[in-house]
Amino acid sequence: MVIWKLDRLARKTIDFLHADEALQGRASPAAVVSVEESIDMTTSIGRVVATILAAFAELEASSISAQVSAAKAYLADAGRWSGGTVPFGWVTERREGQPGWYLARDPAASPFVEGAARLVLGGGSVYSALRWLESEGAPLPTASQGSRSRAGWNYRTVERMLRSPLLAGMTRRGDDVVRGPDGLPRLEEALAVVTPAERRQFLALLDDMTDPRRKPRPSAVTTPLLAGLAVCDGCERTMTRGTTSGRASLSCPSCHQTVSRPQLEELLVGRLAALKRARADLRKAPPASADAYAWTFAGLTGPGGLGRCRGRPGAAHGPRRPLEGGVLRIRRGKGGRYLDRSRVAIVWATGFPTIAGTS
Repeated sequence: MVIWKLDRLARKTIDFLHADEALQGRASPAAVVSVEESIDMTTSIGRVVATILAAFAELEASSISAQVSAAKAYLADAGRWSGGTVPFGWVTERREGQPGWYLARDPAASPFVEGAARLVLGGGSVYSALRWLESEGAPLPTASQGSRSRAGWNYRTVERMLRSPLLAGMTRRGDDVVRGPDGLPRLEEALAVVTPAERRQFLALLDDMTDPRRKPRPSAVTTPLLAGLAVCDGCERTMTRGTTSGRASLSCPSCHQTVSRPQLEELLVGRLAALKRARADLRKAPPASADAYAWTFAGLTGPGGLGRCRGRPGAAHGPRRPLEGGVLRIRRGKGGRYLDRSRVAIVWATGFPTIAGTS
């Protein structure tokens, strides 16, 4: 195996040793060849020298990491921006007579951040905040779009925005925030859109909304949109509700593959909304008709969004009608920050595709 330098193969000595062991353990043993270092890795002495060089590479990487961490800590303590992606709602600016960059509220985007936070404080959900941002034409945070196939706001983007400590004028440092000598969070009032007390309040509200363990059982209160609809494509088993790393998910009881429930719900609602836009005349369907999907689509895309997809147990479940008798087939695939849409095949209820004007 040819590499440019030994430190390109591994930054930790143990990883280098494991790689060398794996190469030596092959049916046809192989050796590492470095372009920069003239070391014969086919001999024991050569591997010893390479191990020493790998140890120095690990020391160098550790030293660089410590220097970067110290520099970021210094900049944070000085109130300066340490680099990286600028959070939505803020911008970086220069200050006269002072070195470096500083954060400031973005006049164009900050009102949308504050509006979404106020909506949640007033009892709204993350989805209602998402719909509000879309209806108000809020500019999109470019960093969150990345390689997404569909541009626009999504649930996770809005939730991350609302959980940012910058909303209360606090600067993030790792998993914590920058603190003063007294141990209390250091506040930059010029950056804040809510008070620390208000932030604590809506963080508690967000936890209640997003932690499945805090939600009432569906049999007692509501019927979730995806209840009984998701099926593992490989095992033909109905996927059950649960949590993965504290996040709502669906999992197969046989092969244990998982998929994010919020991401799957967002995809499904988006597909239904697309069908609505394609057939606007569905709104004219007779209300008493068994195939009156117009109200269903209006409920999915109007104020409240996904919240209207719930119905009381035993009720007609109008918003779920296009799905009853159909399934969501979930294939195995990669997980991550965004849903891999190739994993999901939507099979609509009998008769629905014809009514909706889709195949």
